[in-house]
Amino acid sequence: MKRYRTVLLLFIILVGLGGIATWDEWKTDKEEELKKTENKLVTIDTNKVTRIEYRSRGVDGAETGIAPGSPPIPGHEPVNLTLEKIDGVWRVVSPVGVLADAEAIASFIKTLDEYKFDRVVAEDRTQDKGYGLVEPNRVIKLESPEGQVTIHVGNKSAVDYHAYVRIEGQDRVLIGSQYILVATQKSLFDFRDKHVVKLAEGELVELTIKPTIGALVQLSRVNVDSPWQMVKPEAMETDANQVRSLLGDLTRLKATEFVDRPGAEFDQAMSKPNARILWKTSQGSVGQLVLSDVKGKLYARVGEEKGSVIVGLPDEQRKKLVRTWVELRNRRIFNFPGEKVAAVEIDGSQFSKVKGDFYAESDRAAAEGSPGDVKVTPKYHVRSLVVDLEFGNADDFLTLSSAEARSLTGAPQHRIELSFESGVKPETVTIDLWPVKGDSEKFWLRYSSGKFLYRVSKNLISNIKEGEPKVSTSPPVQDLELPESGDSLK
Repeated sequence: MKRYRTVLLLFIILVGLGGIATWDEWKTDKEEELKKTENKLVTIDTNKVTRIEYRSRGVDGAETGIAPGSPPIPGHEPVNLTLEKIDGVWRVVSPVGVLADAEAIASFIKTLDEYKFDRVVAEDRTQDKGYGLVEPNRVIKLESPEGQVTIHVGNKSAVDYHAYVRIEGQDRVLIGSQYILVATQKSLFDFRDKHVVKLAEGELVELTIKPTIGALVQLSRVNVDSPWQMVKPEAMETDANQVRSLLGDLTRLKATEFVDRPGAEFDQAMSKPNARILWKTSQGSVGQLVLSDVKGKLYARVGEEKGSVIVGLPDEQRKKLVRTWVELRNRRIFNFPGEKVAAVEIDGSQFSKVKGDFYAESDRAAAEGSPGDVKVTPKYHVRSLVVDLEFGNADDFLTLSSAEARSLTGAPQHRIELSFESGVKPETVTIDLWPVKGDSEKFWLRYSSGKFLYRVSKNLISNIKEGEPKVSTSPPVQDLELPESGDSLK
């Protein structure tokens, strides 16, 4: 019996210790919870906020030290606006009805939710004028289905870096970091969705750039999974990276300002634009962006409807959006299979491929001989030249009707002829090069039946000869067959 009493006593002690531990854990959790909510301005669940009323007096003497009554600082005028979450989407509903910037609103709410005041400085309203709470700098009302809270933000304190705050419906005056005064200084622009074009890059299947000066550029793809091709000014492959960059710049384009009520000056400017960018989506919808200058600044309008919203754009978007066909086309000059080159002629000197290496034609027989025959050295620079040409890029293109192309009537400085193995079409590729006048580091390149004149770096032909290259005396290449860049030789 005594043994059972001992067991029971131990059991009671264990239960007691467990109860103490549980109570201590509960007490700790409660203390932690109190710490989280202690001195908070906002006590409602901010995740459920669906409406915000915001009023700001703008920046004035109370915040900047300028004389009271002075005009507001440009960009910080008085603001009175309302934001509302409708069907899960934040919108500005007053003073204009437009989409809002959800990320900016989330950040704003987070700032208020996390703000804590330091202490209470007054229990009544007798000193409200000095605290800046008679006409607060900010009045911010957050509403949710479960409740609401309105915060009044007054002046900075005379000492330290603090500001006075009050919760509407209470008499006491609170003081806390002046960060709340700075972080809640907002404008309509801050809360507004700044995306100019409501498009996803993957939706587009056609894009046209129509500059006032320069060639029209049209890009197209069969569907959203197909590669982009250039349709105009010539059918050719595009530079995938350049096209991706262009589409990214267009779909991520953000306004630097909004002109909600444009006058005649803006309408006139948009009627004579610098360029138009037109697009078509896989769903068949179309749109356009009209770009123009007003007083030296770049502006845009989506569509052509007079009186519709005009947005300001960063100046660097001039070149990013209005790209030329030269920038967007595939800069690779050739697309021949280098391993299929059987012979090369460089400025009259002939080289043949034997057992994977190139040899001077005069050494060909020795290179083809049996082991133990006279050893000859491969011409490694020829292989390097073939590789350079196979993967070479141009930095500029001119049509053959251009003045520069028509002026190249004399003998080229260099001529290279590539002959391919049996079965490869065409059998030969003839390449002529002329130096670019005024630029010793560049050459003009034209190949057989090419539609363009290519400007290339001198480095492209740095392996043209082991020693000093000699000047070709051959007449310029004429109308020989060769596919354009991107057309494989078969």
